[in-house]
Amino acid sequence: MVDHYNNGDGIKDPWLDEDMEPLGLSEPEIDDVVAFLASLTSSQYQDQGERELERTTLALAHKSSAARFGAGVWSEADSAEAVP
Repeated sequence: MVDHYNNGDGIKDPWLDEDMEPLGLSEPEIDDVVAFLASLTSSQYQDQGERELERTTLALAHKSSAARFGAGVWSEADSAEAVP
């Protein structure tokens, strides 16, 4: 999200502010903004977010494996992903 606003991205959309300009932040400044935003998040919400991220990541990995198997694209590397 910070990169999007930092770059400005030049998106033309009638619902977005046409006067939005790139922020032009350096990498250390971006890191500072991200750290600040993280400090505004309660530990309870962070824990919930981490659990949701893990759940979503596992679901996407499973879906990707199932799609490859269903398409007949299966390799030895995929067998490491298999869950007994």
